[in-house]
Formats: sequence, C-alpha cells, structure tokens
Amino acid sequence: MIDFSGTATVADALSPCAPRGDLTPPVQTERPKGTGRRLRGLGGGTGLESSTVQRVMAYVDAHYAERISLRDVARELAYSPAHLTDVVRRLTGTAVTAWIIKRRVDAARDLLGNHNLTVAAVCERVGFNDLCYFTRQFVRLTGTTPGRYRASLRRVATAGGRDWTEDGAIARSGSR
Repeated sequence: MIDFSGTATVADALSPCAPRGDLTPPVQTERPKGTGRRLRGLGGGTGLESSTVQRVMAYVDAHYAERISLRDVARELAYSPAHLTDVVRRLTGTAVTAWIIKRRVDAARDLLGNHNLTVAAVCERVGFNDLCYFTRQFVRLTGTTPGRYRASLRRVATAGGRDWTEDGAIARSGSR
C-alpha cells in the first residue's frame, strides 16, 4: 500500500527514487546497435503478427502436398509476399518457403517409413515436382538420401528389437 501522506503529488508518491517535485523525464542515451532486436519465437511480435504466423503454419500444413508457393500463401492471407516474408522471418527466423520445404520433407519421412511407395511417388505425393530437387532438400534437412533413410528404417524394423548404431552395427544392450 502506498502512503500518499506528506507528498506533493501522486507522481511524487509513485516514483520514490526521483527527487521530490522533479518530474522531468530522464535523459535518453543512445541505445547500442542490435539491442532492439526481437527474440525469435512467437512471443516477439504483436498479436496480429503472431496470429499471421499461426495462419501461415495452418495453411502450409493443409496444403503442403499441393503446388503452393510463397505467393499462394501470401494471397490466401491477403499480404504481399515481401511483407509476409518480413513478418514471418522477424518472428520465427525462418522464411515461409523454408517452412513449406520442411513440412514436405517431414511428410516424406513419414511416407518412406510407413508405405511401400517408390521414392519418386513419395516425392510427388508430398508436393515436389522434381526428384533431384526433392533429394537435395531431403539430404540437406536429414543428412541422408531418401533411399538410405528408408533402408535404415527397415534395418531397425528387422533387427528383432535390437538397436542399431549410426554406422550400422548392432548396439549391445546393457553396455551403456
């Protein structure tokens, strides 16, 4: 509870560190460069910007298998592509096109592990129209080709429950 007795004004009572009667604002010093940057993540923007990011994520999730681009996402959300890229990159550190590619590769990983589709069929099903480009993006995000990724999943499945190390050897249970 603030005691207002003996103070000249309410402002004096609310700022006990300032000398009595002196209501001049403190002198602003120049802020060092780079200190005004927002933290990456959804908490750094306005409510409208955070909502925009969520709408972008939802649209990409719903349409990743189609031939969508940044322009399509921007049109759907009634933004220019440049402004949408700026808002999303400022809040998340990632471009919209990178989200589309990551979502497609994540879906491809699921399809490669759970279906007997060819790599080319998986490529088409997740929205890529060029097998070479799909493979380059898959390698960039996972560190392995789609074929090797599928083979590693099959080795694990046929190992009889044993764990495989990254170099293909069976890890001994209880040796850790």
